Amino acid sequence: MDTLHLLLRLLLRLEEASAETAGILPVRLRNKEAGGGETTGMIMAEGARICWASSPRITRRLSDLLLATSGISKEQIEKVFQFCRRTGKPLGEHMVSLGILTQDQLREALLSHTISALLALGHLIRSGEASPEPFQRNQERSYNPTFRFSALELVLEMIRREPELGVALGHRPKTFGRWGSKVRQAICFRETDWDDIPGIPVGCQSSCIDMSLAEALQIFRHGQSLVEPPGLAAAAVHPYSIVIRNGTHGWLASHIAPHLCLYEVDSPGEMGSILSSILRDRHDGPTGG
Repeated sequence: MDTLHLLLRLLLRLEEASAETAGILPVRLRNKEAGGGETTGMIMAEGARICWASSPRITRRLSDLLLATSGISKEQIEKVFQFCRRTGKPLGEHMVSLGILTQDQLREALLSHTISALLALGHLIRSGEASPEPFQRNQERSYNPTFRFSALELVLEMIRREPELGVALGHRPKTFGRWGSKVRQAICFRETDWDDIPGIPVGCQSSCIDMSLAEALQIFRHGQSLVEPPGLAAAAVHPYSIVIRNGTHGWLASHIAPHLCLYEVDSPGEMGSILSSILRDRHDGPTGG
């Protein structure tokens, strides 16, 4: 099992475990001589979103990232750090309250640090050096929702920022962004040969980043079941394009292996516009899905 597969399973598990609570998932080093293991990292989750992750295997600490982002001196940030240590205030949020950082700068630093820690933990688990422990509820402290991350957002950012993951998954269809910009939500998946997780989200447009990873995969499975094999449910519209109805709106699925792209549509006119673009592009040449 590769690192990305492991992390997808871990994030789905955390989404479910933290849906109505807050808590920590420890990751422990395997230590046969001691008969147990020492904590090597942890992932904090609340409300089905990830608050932060830590691993000793990453070179840049969060305080280093905040220092580089803020541009203040080490002496200044040390004073802020000591104050937060005494009072229990989150370092980043206190820096925002002082005007040292903007909310966007803090969120970007937290995102970078969390992704680096998750990848490091994933590599440790994959190599057999560490293993995740059961989720432990911990509601002593709540984190600002602005600085929590959906599992879907983290997966998309990992793939975008980690060159090795991008190479392994290949490039998403070129026309996905153009079609996606015409609707309120769009997701592009790369199909896998994994039985438990048959698709990896590799791109999104608009507000679909607010969706949970489990919800995105549920939509993917629905779309995949309808477009494969071609020529059945999809035949009335196009061999590779169908509409998944969901209440008053639907999802238009466009399938060119190994990618499945889903576009949320609100009206027949919107559906027709996207479908016309798909058919026109396919008639002119295979430029993407």
